[in-house]
Amino acid sequence: MQKLKPLTKQMKIYLVLVGIGLVVSYNIYQHFNKMPGHQTPFLITCLTMPFAYSTTEGSEWYEKPSFQFDWEPLRLLTQTLPYSEFIDHFTEVSELTGYFKIPEEEEMISLEKDNVYQPNLPTPVKAEIDLNKLNDPNYLLSKIYTGDHDELTIDANMLSEWDFEALAKKEFRLDESIEGPKVLIFHTHAKERFADEDKSDPGILAVGSEIENILENKYGIETLHVTDHFYINDTSEDTNGCYERMETVIQGILDENPSIQVCIDLHRDGVAGTGKVVGDLNGEEACKIMFVNGLTMLKNQDGENIPMKTLTNPNLEDNLAFSLQAQIEGMKYYPELMRKVYLKAYRYSLHMKPMSLLVEIGSQNDTSEEAVRTAEPIATILAKVLEKD
Repeated sequence: MQKLKPLTKQMKIYLVLVGIGLVVSYNIYQHFNKMPGHQTPFLITCLTMPFAYSTTEGSEWYEKPSFQFDWEPLRLLTQTLPYSEFIDHFTEVSELTGYFKIPEEEEMISLEKDNVYQPNLPTPVKAEIDLNKLNDPNYLLSKIYTGDHDELTIDANMLSEWDFEALAKKEFRLDESIEGPKVLIFHTHAKERFADEDKSDPGILAVGSEIENILENKYGIETLHVTDHFYINDTSEDTNGCYERMETVIQGILDENPSIQVCIDLHRDGVAGTGKVVGDLNGEEACKIMFVNGLTMLKNQDGENIPMKTLTNPNLEDNLAFSLQAQIEGMKYYPELMRKVYLKAYRYSLHMKPMSLLVEIGSQNDTSEEAVRTAEPIATILAKVLEKD
């Protein structure tokens, strides 16, 4: 090993002054904490030892010291400083940049808008759905479907009748070439109300009106909301015969409006007991959502599901695809609000259009305010299925 030359008196005085300068500079930095820690050695060295970067005579960094001495003590000194692996007398300033990553979003800050950053972010996906699992009956039964086990045998054998992965990928679009409303909202049970309402309040009709408002004003989907009731008379709340009476009226409206392609029969669910059927929506409680499919079949004494002879639905597969896609979008964006799709024996109001939904929200134990909050998720789910968002 090469023997170091003895330090001269001048050199020793210089090193003492440098050391004092380093300590003072470092303490000043720690006090004000104005720069990132790993750049501190560079700052201090530049202030106290500018010639420490002199490496090649003739370069822009070259400054010949006013006296001669060996460089090794300075190298040893700089290598003992904090984070000194970034600094020695061969380091250039440009090599010290790039440690602080600025997101691209920050580059979008506009000085013309008072320097306020307002990112335009997409609706965050809260849960990913693996479509490859949709042909696994166990996955469907655990995550997607439930139903009326008294009327149907809901098992893997029944679900194997449909290719649910293909149903989830079926394309649904609105034909914009026909002028007029594209979505129809109606209520087979228009007198369903909430816990804080009486007979003079709108009940489920208020939710339908809010969905109409959001579809039209946020998504540009012209919507027709029918508020007629289908009970035997104005005072009755007996639901017997409502579906039969509804069909005559709604089919007439569809005939008069060939532009309508989506039908939503909106209900408030009824549950046993006093429990609420709500979930979190942006920190507030909102009614949960349940899609219903009528399969036009009943199980026989042997537990086999047999097609019903009196009720048919040529749109059954499309209905299943439409509600499945709505369920998937709901699970992705509003998992706290989604109940499983409920499978029933009959057909209800689903046979009049391929893109038909029967929607149950909340229960009689929930408030009207919680119900109206659910309008936004329902409208958004529909828009996403139709790719209008």
